[in-house]
Amino acid sequence: TGAIWNSNLNISPSQNDVNNAGQVVFNSQLTGGDTVTSGAGQNNSGVWIGSPGNVQMVMRQGQSNILGLNDINSGLPDPTLQLGAATTFGMRLNGLGEVVLPNKLRVGSGATPVTTADDDVLLTTLGGSLRCIARQGEQAPGLPTGYTFRTGTVSPFSPLSFSPINNAGSIHVVTSLGGLAVPGVDDLALYRYKAGTWTLVWRAGDLAPVLGSVLPGSKLVSLNTGNTRANNADTVALAGVLGQDATLETPITSANDDVLYIFPVGQPPQLVVRAGDLMNLPGFPSDAVWNYEIAQAGAGFNNLGQYAFTSRFTGTGITPGVNDNAAFIWDPVQGIQVVARTGQQYGDPLTMAPATQISIDCRGNGEGGSAGCSDTGWLALRIGDNIGNQIVYRAKVN
Repeated sequence: TGAIWNSNLNISPSQNDVNNAGQVVFNSQLTGGDTVTSGAGQNNSGVWIGSPGNVQMVMRQGQSNILGLNDINSGLPDPTLQLGAATTFGMRLNGLGEVVLPNKLRVGSGATPVTTADDDVLLTTLGGSLRCIARQGEQAPGLPTGYTFRTGTVSPFSPLSFSPINNAGSIHVVTSLGGLAVPGVDDLALYRYKAGTWTLVWRAGDLAPVLGSVLPGSKLVSLNTGNTRANNADTVALAGVLGQDATLETPITSANDDVLYIFPVGQPPQLVVRAGDLMNLPGFPSDAVWNYEIAQAGAGFNNLGQYAFTSRFTGTGITPGVNDNAAFIWDPVQGIQVVARTGQQYGDPLTMAPATQISIDCRGNGEGGSAGCSDTGWLALRIGDNIGNQIVYRAKVN
């Protein structure tokens, strides 16, 4: 009561996500009124959501009686557990004004006092009320007893970097596993949380779908949280890594281990691209090979199920740094199409040289989609040359 934003206006928005209602989610420090700045009653930070004239609190440091917050030993609700300082990491919203936010518990609170090894939690307002849906040290859903959300000083919860909470009421989060999990083998998982139910989408060490050049026995061992995306249909685009394996007929090496799969709910998965495969695209030499990297920044996934990405390639007549990079869109019906490619002429040839840079930046948009890859099929991209010119284009799948 009586607290105000602090004099530094220390407000941190969630990566500038904004939904169609004009809402943003942010955290801030507080001062004045009932604010306590230190000790067991500290409550000088919180998280809010809203638009001008309609701002509502999501959580406040020191808050207790949170739905789903349970004693780590008994598993029973513990109303004495308190929330720690508000954080911005992973804080996102959807088009319904619902949020997901990893946060911490106050160390020392609770019937079984919280420690720095079990203080991380995953909070959401799905369902209308703030609730905890996962806590560090708890049993991991859908896995054998003894597999837990990893304890330690680092949070095991990493919501997908962009649009982890969608308009269908789903949260997609990558979790680090502990307990019986073997580090570097099966200690990473991608979950979907919806309507109180956890679904295991992928776990490190799972067999990869046998499609295209991916042979039986291949395993998916890791993924990229920035380029792994989910849309409002809960379709997951998984940018992952195959485990290197010299025993397969075609060995998996660092040259062919990056893959992009699409996992539609209730339908067979599809392999979009794999490093080392022939491209087989119009306009490219017959021996052109993908040099796809899952860490290449900027990929986007819209609610038409289209995935935009950039990739390099090799082959006859392809020169590194000259004409070896392009932006692509994969469409569920039409497959992969080239959007723009280095070495090609864009803009006025009297003032602009052939393209040497092509980039996209498709962050989340607060509506379960991508800001740079719209739900009407438009892709925004930037094309530059080697003399300092830059042009912003838009393109659409034909």
